[in-house]
Amino acid sequence: MLIIYSMCTLAIATWLAWGMYRNLDQYDWHYHRSDIWVDFCLTLIFWPVIAVLRPSKLYFPAFKYDQFWGDAAECARQRLRFMDNPPPCGPTIVYPAFRDDDKERNGIFYFSAANVQVMAEHMRKEHTSLEGMHGAARWTSLRDESLAEPTEVPELLVNFDHIAEELIEAGHGQVRCLACEKIYSVSELERKIIGFPASARSGWIYANFICPARHTLLLRQVMHIMRRMADD
Repeated sequence: MLIIYSMCTLAIATWLAWGMYRNLDQYDWHYHRSDIWVDFCLTLIFWPVIAVLRPSKLYFPAFKYDQFWGDAAECARQRLRFMDNPPPCGPTIVYPAFRDDDKERNGIFYFSAANVQVMAEHMRKEHTSLEGMHGAARWTSLRDESLAEPTEVPELLVNFDHIAEELIEAGHGQVRCLACEKIYSVSELERKIIGFPASARSGWIYANFICPARHTLLLRQVMHIMRRMADD
């Protein structure tokens, strides 16, 4: 009986290893290495139970390791495809700014693609660990000046709000406030700092850019602070 069990375990281990070889790439191993090995070991230990309750898990192992915030490995693959074949980019970049729930827009910013490229390249050198700068620089460097329609920032370009803030501070661009339905130069915006309650142990410091009519257009987290309280 033990010999049969050992042979079955070895066969399952071989089948799982073959599936891992065929289905997992360098990004899966980079982001999910511990999950992969934990899943592999647990499957080998509990394969008799799995064979009864979920036999399909043995026949067709899924090798899916999504988290509630998404799959980092798949995101990395999408960014690689983006870099290899960037979508079209025109001379004008549109950046919609949303509220905290990411559902309702505050305003729509319009930036020159040339200015975005220069700023992205500058920030790439100044902040080497900040993701998205190389992608933004490459995307805008391949712009087609003949495109008449403004181009919206692709979702894959993370941290574009950093570029937007720097462009606003430099006075480059325009914004349409959706509350008062007016277009302003970004030089007309006011930057206010919003803290967190004094009674809180930790919280975010926000940079809040508001239009002349006092409507919030861009709200960015700029610093997270943790502090000791008097009763600690």
